[in-house]
This record gives sequence, C-alpha cells and structure tokens, in this order.
Amino acid sequence: MRHLDAQTSVTAVVRAAQRAGRSVSLVKGGADKEATLASFADALGFPDYFGHNLDALYDCLGDLADEQAARGSGEWEIVWDDAAELRAADPETYASILEILGEVESDHDGLSIAIIER
Repeated sequence: MRHLDAQTSVTAVVRAAQRAGRSVSLVKGGADKEATLASFADALGFPDYFGHNLDALYDCLGDLADEQAARGSGEWEIVWDDAAELRAADPETYASILEILGEVESDHDGLSIAIIER
C-alpha cells in the first residue's frame, strides 16, 4: 500500500498504473464514514446488497479482487483520493479502512492500493 501526499497528481498516479499494465479504479474520499463507503460502492460497482458497513467493504473488495483474478484481467490498482478528509473527521474509521485495504491487498497478488492524502 502506497501513501502519497497532497501534492501528488491523481492523474499522474492513474497514468503510471496504466502504463505499468494495471487497470485502475479511482475512489474519491468522503467527509464521513457513510459518504466514504458510498464512494467505494459507486466507484467499484458494488452490488445492490452491499451493506454499507466495514465488514461489507472487506467482503466486496475481496470478491472483486477474486473476480479480477478469475477473469485473468491482470493487475488492478485502487486509488483512494482525498483520504485526508475522512482521517481528520473520523480517524477510527479511516484506520479501519486502511486495515481492510491492507488485508485485501495482501491476500490478492494482483491488487495494489494507492492512497492520496489530500
């Protein structure tokens, strides 16, 4: 998992991942837990039954990474942009999401996570 600072260009991160042959999903940060989970769901196309809680985030991310691998779609990168807003508003949820992202990334060889702290 890579943590990038506020001066990092999201466009440059996405282009670098694409040049490296990874498909990229961009998730915009949210002001609170609910908005952040909704942003992940929207950006990643979670199913309608997504429970909008941290356990469901873990499950859906893992399912998507498994599907990506099963399709032979190659490497995948999730870029979480504007993550600092949640960190400031709700440090506990921010830390929990980081833990989830780290666990899913470590369980799936073709998955990379980049977090832009702005």
